Amino acid sequence: MPRLHRSELPATVLVGAVSLGVFALTVAAVATGAARAVDGRLRRKILLAHSPALDVLSAGVTPLTSPAFLIGCTLAASFRSRRLGANVWLPIGAAPFLAMIAGRCFTAVLPQQFAPEGSGGTPEASFPSGHTTGATAEMFTIACVLRRNRVFGRAGAAALALVPLIGGANRLYRDRHWSSDIVAGLSAGTAIAMALATVSEQLSVRHPANIRLRER
Repeated sequence: MPRLHRSELPATVLVGAVSLGVFALTVAAVATGAARAVDGRLRRKILLAHSPALDVLSAGVTPLTSPAFLIGCTLAASFRSRRLGANVWLPIGAAPFLAMIAGRCFTAVLPQQFAPEGSGGTPEASFPSGHTTGATAEMFTIACVLRRNRVFGRAGAAALALVPLIGGANRLYRDRHWSSDIVAGLSAGTAIAMALATVSEQLSVRHPANIRLRER
């Protein structure tokens, strides 16, 4: 039966550290106003790129990247993987809850900017994108943990990793967020996912008897 190796651990730690660095830089850019020019320029380009075909594509993508759908998928994946041991189901199941807690903390303590005018209604704090943070934390955690446990191949893990990227791009297309909101959400979600992947690795090292890897 294949075993996970301790030597794989630094990769998640490194990616998590880089993600935190990107997040910190994005927060600083928003706080100082340095992100406004890039945000505005990219928004104008996206608005000019709108077309009927892309509108239809966006309408199809929106429900598939909605928080309710992705949280449901994450909890279902956690439940279905419980036979593989706590090193698999526990980190996956924790992802949406950690993302929610992080989102509340971000709203309370980070400098805020309002969503673009296209979001409609009353002004709403948009930094970072909670949708993108949650989707990234959830899908990246599933991809990393199940890939490590040989449940998914590279193609399956890559397909899951694309979900938050597509969702973030769709939020920009629908004019619900600034590009800095999406970058911060992606980096924060990645940091959460890497922390959970590290927890998964540590659980498998400390309790090897609980590992049940699927032979490929």
